[in-house]
Amino acid sequence: MPTSTSHGGVTTIQRKMQITPYNEALIITIIIIMVVIVAFAMYILIIKRRTTSTKPLTTASVGFNLNEYEVSILRYLESRGGSAFEIDISRDLGIPRTTVWRSVRRLEGLGMVRISKVEGKNMVTLIRRIR
Repeated sequence: MPTSTSHGGVTTIQRKMQITPYNEALIITIIIIMVVIVAFAMYILIIKRRTTSTKPLTTASVGFNLNEYEVSILRYLESRGGSAFEIDISRDLGIPRTTVWRSVRRLEGLGMVRISKVEGKNMVTLIRRIR
């Protein structure tokens, strides 16, 4: 059991446990730095997750003025044998469902995919491949 000696009315144990304004500022600074580091790491992970492909755009994708989501959806469909559900495209590519919905509708308007209902879900089938 620790012994306490008195120095000017404050015991040794009490002096070791006192938090000075300097210590408070140091603790707050460390917490802020940790929060900034965690936020930066999360930002980097989100950006990395959203980058879908490092392949260059093809002449067909440039000719149709396709954005990166539409190109990645077409490549995904090619890799899956030509068809997939919208929900699977969204999940596997990490693209929001509404963005997939809009992109697929645009691709359908361009005649590149066909949308059909299968058991209440939207099945996207590739009609024209990009080159």
